[in-house]
Formats: sequence, structure tokens, C-alpha cells
Amino acid sequence: MLLVAGLAYVAWGALYVHRTSFVVDGQRVFCLWDDGMISMTYARNLARGHGLVWHPDLAPVQGYSNLGVTLLMAAAHVIVPQAEYASLAVQGLELGTLAATALVVGSLARRVRPQQPAIAVAAVLGCLGCASLSVWALQGSDAGPTALWLAASAHLVFGSRARERPWGPGTVVLLGAGLVLRVDAALWFVALMIGAMRRPGPRRQRVLTPVAVLIGVTALTLGLSWALYGDPLPNTVYLKAMGSPRDLVLRSGLSQLGDWLPWLVPALGVAGYAAVRDRDEPLVVGIATAVGLGLLYTVWVGGDWAPELGNRLFVPCLPLLWLLVALGGAPLVERALVDWTAKARGWAVAGTTSSLSLLANPGPAHDDWFATGPTTYRDYNQRNYERALAVRNHTDPDFVIGVFWAGVPVYFSERPAVDLLGKSDRHIARLQVDRFFPGHSKWDWDYVLRERKPDGFFMMRRGLGDRPELARDYVEVRVGGAVTLIVRRDAAAKLDETLSAAIRRSTAP
Repeated sequence: MLLVAGLAYVAWGALYVHRTSFVVDGQRVFCLWDDGMISMTYARNLARGHGLVWHPDLAPVQGYSNLGVTLLMAAAHVIVPQAEYASLAVQGLELGTLAATALVVGSLARRVRPQQPAIAVAAVLGCLGCASLSVWALQGSDAGPTALWLAASAHLVFGSRARERPWGPGTVVLLGAGLVLRVDAALWFVALMIGAMRRPGPRRQRVLTPVAVLIGVTALTLGLSWALYGDPLPNTVYLKAMGSPRDLVLRSGLSQLGDWLPWLVPALGVAGYAAVRDRDEPLVVGIATAVGLGLLYTVWVGGDWAPELGNRLFVPCLPLLWLLVALGGAPLVERALVDWTAKARGWAVAGTTSSLSLLANPGPAHDDWFATGPTTYRDYNQRNYERALAVRNHTDPDFVIGVFWAGVPVYFSERPAVDLLGKSDRHIARLQVDRFFPGHSKWDWDYVLRERKPDGFFMMRRGLGDRPELARDYVEVRVGGAVTLIVRRDAAAKLDETLSAAIRRSTAP
């Protein structure tokens, strides 16, 4: 049954990947969400030998927060260098991580409850029904690899062999890899350490070894960032986690969590029962701590930019949540259905866990995953791809664009850009502002228009279009028939003859 479910999941995931693609001028294009395409730009430049930079001619800044995923993306570019298909290679890797995560969770369940195979079935089905994780992963985020890392780490730390070598070489390497994947994976690293401390026996190795790994790998990662970018922290940390009033950040985080909680409460209730019932078991302590810290973390950082799909910062914990739900659901089902056969009770455990998994999916995530039409933001991706093509076909390679969407337009146009919302701009990311919108709180039009002076913009937002400099220094032109570009008047030399003539006509007395 699990084999059939797994194959069906992979087939459905492949269909979802196809639904993310679009066709422009007869060319099918595979494309991640805009955030993912920012990392893809860094990855492509690395694959081409330019280093981990947003553009070879711009000052280096770390506009990605997921080093491990960006390195995987670079490998994908080596395998599939064509821009329109590179994302497909990444999505294939992401689909593999999702399937592997379900397998690892099932294996962990069999190791800790070998006498109850229904728990493993229930945990795997819970993972396969998790639309939020599937959507975030297949759209290019680090949620899929992080979920696999977390499940695999729990497997090594709490599997049966861990009783003999709780911190063997494999465990040390894997836990260290998580810190390379993303810096804040240290949160779940600590959660697993807390669970491992519940094991009986001497604690010296169980403390010193992981602490040494945590300190050593973190120092190495921060040192590498300092050497490459002149700063130990990713630019996104300053952009998203600093510079806004703390009360607004917490209010946003609580609001987003509150919106999701009605869907999560039944699962969290069963998981909480498991945590209380088996509070002396290291596995339960470790994964319950990971889930709890994940929820608190989403509040602390103010949530994320698409909370209606399930908070990206928490979804890597969901596979462990379904394992916890299966562990808690089994005794509840056995108590309620005492007259049923063992096989029937096993099916009830599996059905309960998978039902809670489906229920926990926010409505938009459920609709996006289980529908058959275009996926969320696909139309935006297509529109931005068309803009990128227009710029690439009608401007010189040194034409600088100012972008609100900093992923798709920059990746496919291959032009230097000013990230107007600061993910790859050091000055904007470090602003102090009196507002908070996760990842989109900061902009500085004086700095953009007087210092950076982009050659063109695709769109006007957040008051940019009201600036007098726009009317004085820029003119709107049509590019390729369907794309509007706001071009700086003295940048006409960077355009093809048709667009240059249009600007000359607009500036003629």
C-alpha cells in the first residue's frame, strides 16, 4: 500500500511541477517562485565561475539565506545549463527530497516502534498528505531539503543504533550539514540535543560532541560569509529580522500563527498527548521540542511572506509532527476501538493521521496542491519572464534594472539590477523603519533615484511612482509590444535603435 501511495505522490508531484511551467513564443519554461529564482541567479553565476554573486559586475552581497540549497542549484546548472529548464532539475531534486523524507520518517517509526507497524504507515501517509510542505518545496524553497535533513538527523540521533553510538561520525556530519543548509537550522539542532540528553548513561559525549559541531560549523559558515561578503550574516537576516519595531514583528507572527492554528489544533492536540504520555522517551522529547521551537520561531521572526500557504519556516517540522501524531494516535485509537482487530485498529491510526494531515493544510495550500489548473504565482512568473525577455532582447548587457520582483526578471534577463526591496542590497536591508511586512518592509527612494539611478524600472509601487524625479528623468516606453518599461532618459544609448528613437521623440522640444 505504501509503495502505491508513494508512486502516486511522485506522479502527482511531477504533474504539479508541470503545472508550474508555462509556454512563451513556443518555448516551455520551468520557473520557481521569485525568491527561489534569486538563489538560482547566485547558483548560475557560481556554475559559470563568477562566484556566489548576484551579478559579476556588482558589489558582492549575500542575498540568499540557504547556502546548501544554493549549492545544489549550482550543481543543477552544471547538469542543465539552459535557463528555461534549470528550474526543472531543481524541482526534480526537491521532489526526491520529499519522497525521501517520507521514507526516512517511516523508517524512524519502525525503529522506535517495531512492534507497531501501523505507526510507520500512519506517519508516511501524514507526510504524503502535507500540501504546505509539497508546495513550498516544489516552488524552490529550502523547506524540502530542511525537512529531509531534520528527519534524517532524528533518525540517526534516536534510531536503535543511536543507543550504541549516539554521536557517531555519520550523525556529526549530517548535523553539521544542516547548519550549512541554513544558519537557523541551529534551532532544530538544539532540539535534537535536548531529546538526546534524555538517554540514560554518561552525558559527557552527548554534550561536548554536538556543542563542538554546532560552534565549529557555525563559525566556519559565518567566517566564509565574512570572507566572501564582508559580513558574517546573510543580508536577508538584516532585511527580515532587524530594523522594524519588535512589537510589530511579534504581532505579525502571532497573527499568522493564529490564522493557521484552527487547521493545526487537532494535530497539535494529539501530538501534545504523545509528548505528555511519552515524556521520558528521548525521541518524543526531541521531536516535540523541534515542533514547539518551530512554532515559536515563526512568531519571533514575524512569520513569512505567504502565510496562506503555511508558514515556510515551520513546514520542515511537519513530517516530525505527523510522526508524533501517529505515536499519540495509536494508543488513543486502541483505547477507543478495543473491540476491533489489530489490523482494523492499524488502519484507523493511519486514517486518523492522514486525515489530520489533510485538515492541517490551509485552504490555499490545499487548493494549490490538489487542483489541476495553474499553480499559485505561475501567471506572475510568466509575466515577469516576458518582461525579462523584452529587456534582454532590447537592451545592452550593462542596462541596470530596478526590480520589486528580484528573482525571475533578473535571472532571465541576465542584467545587473537594483533590488528595490533590499534582499540583495546592503543599504536597504539595514534600514530602520517603522513598519513590518515579512520580507517587504524596507525601501529608500532617495537612495535608489539619487545614488543607484537604475536605467529602467518594470513597475511603480510603494510610492515610487509619485516621486518628481520619475517625471523629470524617466520616460515610459513600450518594449516588445506588451511590456512597459520606465527608462531613464539619458540611458537611451543602452537601448536598441527602436527604443532609443522612442526616447528621443519623447524628449524633443
